[in-house]
This record gives sequence, structure tokens and C-alpha cells, in this order.
Amino acid sequence: MDQITLRAIPPGEHRFFVKAQDISGATSRTISFPDPADSQLPLHWVVKPVAGEILLVNDFAQDQSLYQVQSFYNQILDQLLGASGYSVWEIGSERTPLINSQNSLPYSSLDIEANLAYFKSNLVCSSRPASSDRRRPEHYPFLRSRRENFYQ
Repeated sequence: MDQITLRAIPPGEHRFFVKAQDISGATSRTISFPDPADSQLPLHWVVKPVAGEILLVNDFAQDQSLYQVQSFYNQILDQLLGASGYSVWEIGSERTPLINSQNSLPYSSLDIEANLAYFKSNLVCSSRPASSDRRRPEHYPFLRSRRENFYQ
């Protein structure tokens, strides 16, 4: 199976379609991502332009309704870097209640590493202290391998 990496995708809403062909020439039906049959997901995925050298990773899904914790970090980063001086990645939850579930982990580690590579530093805010969080950095080598990370 060949792997295709999509690069230089312009910012905006996207949906892609895939059709496979085997060695005998038989083709599959066309499928798309996101899947329009899944009513829990939007019908597109969004590519955002990179802003600044710092990525704020909000791994606190329960905050992604009122944004109290993220707002705290946004205010600090706004004062230090300006409102367009950094990017934000909100990681959702697959657990009940589903919050921002279309952005929940796991992504492909290649995708995560590619996203993180756009930034010099990553600031991660999470819902649990590192000592009790099953998703703490040692469980994610793509975060652990980064030279400049900061964790709550």
C-alpha cells in the first residue's frame, strides 16, 4: 500500500476523497474524510494558518465550552506575543461527555509530529496534573522528544 502525504494544503475547510485500485485493476467505491454518514462529525476538516512560533495545546477538553483555562493562557500569550503571535490546538475528548470529539487523540504520530514541527515551542495545558494523567508526556514520545515544551 502506498502512503500519500498531503502538503501545502491551503488554509480553509477541506474534505478529501479516496478510491483504491488493486493490482488487477479493480477499484473500490469512493470514500471521503470526514465521513458524511457520521452525524457526530462536521462535513469538513479545517486547515489553519500557522501563527507565531509557539503552539498552545489545550488538552483540557472540559474547558472547551467556557474556555476559562485557555482564556488564562490566551491572556498571557496575548500580552507577551500579541493576539496573532501564537497558534492554538484544542484536543477534544472521546469520553462522555463528548467534547470537541472530532479533535480527540489519537492522531497518527506522523501527523502530530508534523504539526508540532511548525513551532519552536509548545505550551500544553491539561485537565490533570502530570502525575495522574494517563496521557502525560512520557506516553507521547512526540512531545517528549521536543526540546522546548512547558507543561502545567
